[in-house]
Amino acid sequence: MRLPELLCPAGDLSRLKAAIHFGADAVYLAGETMGMRSASRNFTIPQLAQATEYAHTRGKKVYLACNAMLRNDQVDALPKLLPQWADCGVDALIAGDLGALRIIKRLLPDMPVHISVQTGLANYEAVRAMADFGACRAILSRELILDEIATIRA
Repeated sequence: MRLPELLCPAGDLSRLKAAIHFGADAVYLAGETMGMRSASRNFTIPQLAQATEYAHTRGKKVYLACNAMLRNDQVDALPKLLPQWADCGVDALIAGDLGALRIIKRLLPDMPVHISVQTGLANYEAVRAMADFGACRAILSRELILDEIATIRA
């Protein structure tokens, strides 16, 4: 049996360190733009590189949330950010916008992409569509019950 991954939020470096210290297998965080984690301080590019190095030296993963519903100016800015995020060594990007997913897979075809809970995936056809677009993980809608999740998984 495969154990579940304990994934915790990390709004800044001290919270990332605490999450890892207390057993997180992976953390999710956001950069200064493109993420829905606006209540957190979030990470500059140098801070993201530092956080990723800290996590990786401890055998942990870092997922960067790029899950905002992007406006046109953000769509134009995303291609400039992607190589910087990749250079920081993040293990996956969390996308919530189909346009973002398309850009990520075009510019970083080997980057794993997880679909954000904000996308509201609630059925197996939606999950299949995201997989067809290149996503490797889908975070399902919060409103689902276990029987519905089991059906989607099957």
